[in-house]
Amino acid sequence: MIRFLGVVCMAMASAVVAQPVLNLPARRANAPTGSQFYQQILNLSSTAREQAIIDEIARGNIPSWLRPLKPITATGIVSGASKSVTVYVTCDYMAIGSDDDFFRMPMSAPLAQQVADMVGCSLTTRKLVNDIYTQSQVKLAPYPFSPTNYVIDSVQVFYLSQQAIENQRASYADGLLVGGIKKDVVVTKRLSEVAVSPRAFIYGWHQLNGSPIQPLSAAHEASYEDYSHGIRLVLNQINVDGTVMTVPQIVTSATLHPLLSDEGAITLNVYPIPNPYVVNVAPNLIQNPGFEETFSGTTAPSWEQWTAPGSATITFGRASVNRDEGVASHYFARADTAPFDGGIRQRVTVTPGARYRLTARMKRQSTFVGTRIEIGYDPTGGNDPIGPDVVYTSLLDTADNVWASYQQDFLARSSSVVVLARGGHTGTTGGTNAYFYVDTFTLTELAPPQAQGLMLE
Repeated sequence: MIRFLGVVCMAMASAVVAQPVLNLPARRANAPTGSQFYQQILNLSSTAREQAIIDEIARGNIPSWLRPLKPITATGIVSGASKSVTVYVTCDYMAIGSDDDFFRMPMSAPLAQQVADMVGCSLTTRKLVNDIYTQSQVKLAPYPFSPTNYVIDSVQVFYLSQQAIENQRASYADGLLVGGIKKDVVVTKRLSEVAVSPRAFIYGWHQLNGSPIQPLSAAHEASYEDYSHGIRLVLNQINVDGTVMTVPQIVTSATLHPLLSDEGAITLNVYPIPNPYVVNVAPNLIQNPGFEETFSGTTAPSWEQWTAPGSATITFGRASVNRDEGVASHYFARADTAPFDGGIRQRVTVTPGARYRLTARMKRQSTFVGTRIEIGYDPTGGNDPIGPDVVYTSLLDTADNVWASYQQDFLARSSSVVVLARGGHTGTTGGTNAYFYVDTFTLTELAPPQAQGLMLE
C-alpha cells in the first residue's frame, strides 16, 4: 500500500494563480464511470465504500470540468472597514466518474476532511456556503426524499438524488458554479464543543428564495452521511492584500475571520481523522499526461516530436475537439496520401528493476492501406524510437475514429524509460487525411525491485 502524497492545489509563492485547479492525476482510460462506480459500491460496507471513494479521487477519477476552481468574492468587516478577498471553490460537489457519467458522492466528515487535506484545500464555512449560493450561476431547487419512504443513507438513494439533480440541471452547461442541490459538510466554531464526541456539521440546501432548508446542525455523528450531503472544497491559499494566507490562518484570526466566518474566529477548523485511509494508488510519473498545458508552438510541454527516417514531414498540434478527457489531446497528421511514420515521446526517470504499468488512449482517422497506430515503451531509455528495444503494441483492431485503450506492464532496465505514441501509413490509397490523436497517459510503479527478487546485469 502506498500513501498518496503528491496531490496539492496549485499556487504561486506570492499570489494565487489565475485559474487554480485540483491537481489530481489524469483520469485513467479504464476508470469507472459514475454509474459503474454506483454498481461497485452498492453492496459495500460504509468503511469499504469510503475507501473506494478516496481511492478513485486520488487516482483522478473526477470529471474534468470539476478540476478548475471558481472564484467567488468574500466580504467582511475587518478593523471597522469593509474588505473583500477572492476565494476559489469547486464549481460543484465532489463527484466520481467521467464528464458525462458521474456520481456526486456523500462522505462522512472525517473522509471529507481527508480528501480536502489531500488536495491542499479546506471545507466550507457557513458564511462561504451563503456566499457561494448568492454568486452561483445556476440555482436549482432542493429535491428532497422523504425519510418515511426512502432509506436516505443508502447508496440507492444517493444515486436517485444524483439522477434527480441531473434532470434539473440538464439545460445548463457543465462547469458552472451550482448552488441549491446539497447541504454542505462545514467547519464551524462549534467543532471545539464536540471535540471529544465528534459530530458532522451540515448547513445549507438553499431554496430558490435564498433561505437554507438546513440551519447549522450537529444532529448526526461524524461518520453519518445521507443523500443530501455534499462536499465542496475551498482552495487553502487566499491573497489578502498581497500576502498569500491559508484558510485556517484567516478563520482563526481575531481580525480577519469575518472574511470567511460569520460565527467569530474558528479555533478548531478541521475534523479529526481517527483512522485515515491509506490510498492505494501510486503517482502518475508522466508529465503533462493529458496535454492540458498550453502548447509551445506545435508541441505539448514535456513531450517531444519524432519522425522516422524517410518519412514525409508530419504536422503536429493540439486538438480541442478530438479528446479523450479534459480540454485537449495531441495530434500528428498529414492531409494527403504521402506515407509517413512518427509521433511523440517522453523520457521518464524510473528505478531500474522496478515494475511499471503504462496506459494511454489513442485513436485514428485514417483508412489508408498500411495504417500504423501504436503505443510503446523503451525499457532501456534509448534514443531511437524505432530501435530494437522499443516494444510497440498495435491498436489497429479498434475501428476508425474510436478511442482505443492501451495497457502494458514491464520491468525498467535503466534509470529512465521512454514512452511513445506512433502513427502513420505506407499506402497511397484510401482517404486524403490521416490524423492520429493521443491522450490520457499514465505510468505508475507497481512494485519496487526488491519485491521482484531481481538482479540486474
